[in-house]
Amino acid sequence: MEIKSIIHSEAEFSKDRAKTHRYLLKKVWDNKKPMATIVMLNPREKPMLFIWINP
Repeated sequence: MEIKSIIHSEAEFSKDRAKTHRYLLKKVWDNKKPMATIVMLNPREKPMLFIWINP
């Protein structure tokens, strides 16, 4: 059995020339399944991770 998956990706960066900050990184595997929201604060310095499962 061969399973194929297409992952749709979207990213939004800051408007400065160097694109210093990434405000959004979205990946969708299956639109029919519930979404999970993952928020990371300062991932380079002192990582903090928050996860929400959306019904």
